[in-house]
Amino acid sequence: MISTLLALALSCSLDQPEAKKPGGLSGAITEAVRLQKLRRAEIEYVRQIQLAHDAWQADQTRRSRELLDSIPWEPRGWEWYFLRPTPRK
Repeated sequence: MISTLLALALSCSLDQPEAKKPGGLSGAITEAVRLQKLRRAEIEYVRQIQLAHDAWQADQTRRSRELLDSIPWEPRGWEWYFLRPTPRK
């Protein structure tokens, strides 16, 4: 992870004016960390959706619901609403 962050930060050449400004290199590192956190959150969302889908296909409604309910509100997309089982009558 550290090597990835350094590579991203150093890819912004020190000859560029942005890198010479205060916070230029540290700003690049901060942005790389922010993007990496977003990517991890996206991967976790897709993983939870896949697990919920597998449970849904196996007719494990309760497990599917638990997995879906563990996903925070913000990233929920159409797949969450598609998989969220409705109570059976």
